Amino acid sequence: MIKETELRNRLSKKIKQIPSDKLELLENFILKLENPTLNKEEILSFSGSWNDLDKDIANDFTERLIARRENSKRRIDG
Repeated sequence: MIKETELRNRLSKKIKQIPSDKLELLENFILKLENPTLNKEEILSFSGSWNDLDKDIANDFTERLIARRENSKRRIDG
């Protein structure tokens, strides 16, 4: 396994080679690695999105979802 200092040096060299227009993307990626709760918050932001969905449509969707998963499982196991 690579020692931490060696790995940090390699990463530092690679970061210096990244085009300047990609640095913000890299920074955002690092922030997500440092703070995994950001991902949880993003996911939870969808909470309640389907509150206004008609009950019959929601039930139909749920029943078909189960059937589709069963069909998919059969194809995989198959």
